[in-house]
Amino acid sequence: MGDPIEIDATAAVYGPGRGADRPLLIGSVKTNIGHLESAAGVAGLIKTVLAITRGHIPRHLHFHNPNPVMDWERLPLQVTADPTPWPDHEGRPPLAGVSGFGWSGTNAHIVLEGYGSPDGGAAEAAWPTGAPKPVAISSPVPATTVQPKDGPAPRATRLLPLSGKSGEALRNAAELHLEWLDRQETTVADGGAASDPLLSDMAWSAGIGRSHFGHRAGVVFRDADSLREGLRAIA
Repeated sequence: MGDPIEIDATAAVYGPGRGADRPLLIGSVKTNIGHLESAAGVAGLIKTVLAITRGHIPRHLHFHNPNPVMDWERLPLQVTADPTPWPDHEGRPPLAGVSGFGWSGTNAHIVLEGYGSPDGGAAEAAWPTGAPKPVAISSPVPATTVQPKDGPAPRATRLLPLSGKSGEALRNAAELHLEWLDRQETTVADGGAASDPLLSDMAWSAGIGRSHFGHRAGVVFRDADSLREGLRAIA
């Protein structure tokens, strides 16, 4: 639904006066890295700055069948389905537009101008060259701990974050974790340490692999017993 609207708007602004031999090149960063939601706009900005600086437009992946809703014969546009050199236009620096159109109606468009080279083309990228050179550093705080030669010691405590869209949902989350813990009796002993692989995975998944809502609580636990105690207090 959104693509034809965006494409028509882009063509209406940048299309007049363009012939078939000079189409407006278009592409999306989503096809390369996925949809970053609130960070999608800045990802498109980064892609465009890199393309201008390097003088090379990366390939828009997986573009095989153009959307039939769009009038491709009329629109002076071309999807960069192949790696494309940045077009040179004598007498002016490289120009590009970055669009961010949100489903909720949050629309933004920014025009970028490259600093260019004397002939108006894309400037040659000034990337670091030469062999790596070590640089001595000094820490403002003296190190007070030394890692043992056989690796770091097991973690003595871990944090289990819990959340819900309401207080009741938060309590239900604690109850579900209690039920899960009871089912692991044969795997995790009552005195199982926080470094137990199953408990470690549980805490990691709750912190990294779950959504975090407004009603929140956390259980700092040393072992299965202290985990149960904290969960019961929340439940």
